[in-house]
Amino acid sequence: MKPPRRRKKLKIVKVLEEGDLLFNLVLAVWFLFLGLIFSRVFKIFLPYKNGLLVFYFLISALFINLIFKIVDIFMVYTKESMSDKVRRELQEKRKLKQKTS
Repeated sequence: MKPPRRRKKLKIVKVLEEGDLLFNLVLAVWFLFLGLIFSRVFKIFLPYKNGLLVFYFLISALFINLIFKIVDIFMVYTKESMSDKVRRELQEKRKLKQKTS
């Protein structure tokens, strides 16, 4: 009796299951959200120009952080695993053998 075949997980699912990247992405979105909400507090305590400067600095820093988290996930997602690399090299060797034969 054969064991049931497991469905192969999608690569993005494997990347997000690692946890750290997904947690960092959620954290980045959360801080961007909090920055958007609470940066208006600076306008109350600071003159308008300084409050606006702090607001844009905070939002741009949090937005850049969010972009870097998305890039991190993309880098891990596109990285070739060792088994995929070995499989690809074997296929290339087979193709070369077939061409020479």
